[in-house]
Amino acid sequence: MLDPEFVLDAAARERLRDRFGPDAEPWCDGLAGLVAGYCRRWGLELDEALSGGTSRVFLGRQDGARPVVLKLTPDRSIAESEAIALRAWARTPHAVDLLESEPEAGALLLDRVTPGTKAAAWPGLPPLEDFAELAASTGDYGLVHGDLHLSNILDGGPVRGLVAIDPRPSCGDRTWDAIDIAMARVTSAGELDDRISRITALVPGLNAGRLRQWCQATAVISVVQRLFRYRHDGAVPDKFLLDLAASACERLKGRSLTNRDLAVGGARLAAQVRQRHRLPLYRSA
Repeated sequence: MLDPEFVLDAAARERLRDRFGPDAEPWCDGLAGLVAGYCRRWGLELDEALSGGTSRVFLGRQDGARPVVLKLTPDRSIAESEAIALRAWARTPHAVDLLESEPEAGALLLDRVTPGTKAAAWPGLPPLEDFAELAASTGDYGLVHGDLHLSNILDGGPVRGLVAIDPRPSCGDRTWDAIDIAMARVTSAGELDDRISRITALVPGLNAGRLRQWCQATAVISVVQRLFRYRHDGAVPDKFLLDLAASACERLKGRSLTNRDLAVGGARLAAQVRQRHRLPLYRSA
């Protein structure tokens, strides 16, 4: 019998409540039974439990041998859209393999990427040539990954290269997937422009001007998150990020803005940017 604390500890439950609200409580209460059922059905032995922003994740083995990841979420739309994308990318080694799925129950069984180190943990950025190969292989299928930050890019070893996980897929502008790698650890406008030039030279079909505009627009989202959502963690935006976000607002509004204007209006602008340019594959009824 699975230890209830292993399946879902208090901190993980609170995180899911924070993300999904009180409606997540019944799902949390039934998670132990759900996990036990999938262990029996898919022949799983679980070794470790992790918490994602929208799911509970378990590392283990299938049939005593194959390393796997069991991913469960209370939001079936997340599981359904991820399953659609991973099936579309089944022929590329640069996306994690989907082994089993019951998206209507929010359940996915994934192959575990090895060695699996997150690019976010590397001392430097992944080689841009490797990122370009990943972006080209997934972009060919007409889908945008939607959340391709460094923690969702894993080391798949010398043969496989970089591997994308945890897509939030959409049909839209594939330039979106290059934003995070362009912005990662950048501290000046000159450094950003240089990074953008290098990326767009490597990835066919990407336009440098359009990527820079996306970086400006998403800088607004980052600033708003740090000023409001993460303010208790002391995540204060640096001057470069504030200036980049302000330049987006000035471009769209045609007037000079103070940081107060940015903070008050940024959330609405950020929502408009996402709604206009990212079309979800699945909409819940």
